[in-house]
Amino acid sequence: MVRVQGKGTATHSPAFAEFVKGCLVEDPAATVTVDLLGCEYLDSTFLGCLLKLQRLGTMKRFHVAADEAARTRLLTATSLDKYLTLLSKAPSSTGTFLRIDPGEVSKQQLGRHMQETHQALGELPSASASVFKRIAEQLAHDLEQQESNEPSLFDTAVVTPPPRP
Repeated sequence: MVRVQGKGTATHSPAFAEFVKGCLVEDPAATVTVDLLGCEYLDSTFLGCLLKLQRLGTMKRFHVAADEAARTRLLTATSLDKYLTLLSKAPSSTGTFLRIDPGEVSKQQLGRHMQETHQALGELPSASASVFKRIAEQLAHDLEQQESNEPSLFDTAVVTPPPRP
């Protein structure tokens, strides 16, 4: 079980996704429940991340615990309450919760993650799908520009200033 407390944002999303993917891939029998009961806010990157993880884990292996108030607060505006496998309460846990540090992520990695999560949201038949599609397209364009504008080792030149008179 992964408990999201406070806010879930693009800063937290990559580490969260890697942790959950690791659980689902390492143990094919594992299930993961994301507890949103103590969560106040999820940005669009984190929401798209939940959708991508749902698709990876399938409905039998990935669940989101959110009571009616949490669903309304966090999921209904994007219609994710219709696409995620939801539980009204989190299963009881006997273990100790560990903090997942956001870790260091390059701008390129974060940009790719944001692009993929917004693309997933843009694929849903929802009122906001076109907005998420445009965001994903813009992020993809920006990433292409960054990749093509990065100088290679061979493009780098050392310039020595002229001597002073």
